[in-house]
Amino acid sequence: MLASAAATGLLATGRPARAAAPGLRRAGAGLRWQGRPVHLYGPNFNAFTGDLGPAPHVAEIATIAGLWGANCVRLLVAPAEYRERSPEAFWAHLLPILDACERQRLFVILNWWCIGWPGGASQDIDHWFRFTNYNDSSIPLWTRFWQDAATRLGDRGAIAFSLFDEPTAHYNPPETRFDRLDQWYHVQPLYQDVIETIRATGATNLLSLSGGHWAKDFSRWRERPIDDPAGNFLASFHMFADGEWADFDRLVGGLDQEIPFLCGGWGYLPTDLAEPPDAGFTRWLETHAFPDGSFVGHCPWAHAIWSDPSALATGWPRPEPATLTAFGRYARAHIPDGLVRP
Repeated sequence: MLASAAATGLLATGRPARAAAPGLRRAGAGLRWQGRPVHLYGPNFNAFTGDLGPAPHVAEIATIAGLWGANCVRLLVAPAEYRERSPEAFWAHLLPILDACERQRLFVILNWWCIGWPGGASQDIDHWFRFTNYNDSSIPLWTRFWQDAATRLGDRGAIAFSLFDEPTAHYNPPETRFDRLDQWYHVQPLYQDVIETIRATGATNLLSLSGGHWAKDFSRWRERPIDDPAGNFLASFHMFADGEWADFDRLVGGLDQEIPFLCGGWGYLPTDLAEPPDAGFTRWLETHAFPDGSFVGHCPWAHAIWSDPSALATGWPRPEPATLTAFGRYARAHIPDGLVRP
């Protein structure tokens, strides 16, 4: 009974629900914005590229809104970018980008861009970036960021919080790994602590929760559902053309009919192919992630993190007008017109 109440967004602890601020709200297996059903479509976007500062990122937000026809951007913030700056310097970079999204009428999914296990090992991508331990999976750092973000952004209801990009125990030492399709059971208690930290600030922003095993595993959700005092969350499911879409039913078990699911990251590898190479993956996208599917939207992994952040012409910042790559054109074709916007 408790699991059923929590899984449907009701309170399982007897705590009084907080008054909902205007913003993105869960409604059963869907989302609403100011009472209207809404789907979220738009690319992932790296909020920190080298030492460029916020100005070119702000300009690129207008490009995303224009070329993509998007109503959303999934904004990536890597742990080391927050760790290595003072809070003042960090927010001085990020807030102008968030303000640009607001001007362009884009929803934002602010994403803690960490691949690894909370409090455990993480993916080593230091050779791409300036800072060591770029995917810092420290739980105190993670918690401090979300408390800071919730305090600063809790009155901005068009901004959702994606708590952890891709929890996976793959990088842990063998003796501390979890079964690859049984990781939700282990990550849920870690999420729960961070959710309570966020809600203690009074913020009711929509929360995006990635499953275990590279954001795929929700196989034991019903045993350990989320207890969110605000009842305002969605599930973020990631899938790539080299992924495991054949295991979707086992990984999700029909939950996409009960709670909102977003395809928070998808793509073909490499992303410069002239046409999709895998018909099976394309059918999965059409069934679940694309506009006629069961999900509430999709966010293509449409940028090279070392160069161009939106599947546009290579080289960024660029002197010439931007154009979509072949992958960008394919993804753009599956973003409908007439979207609800903030």
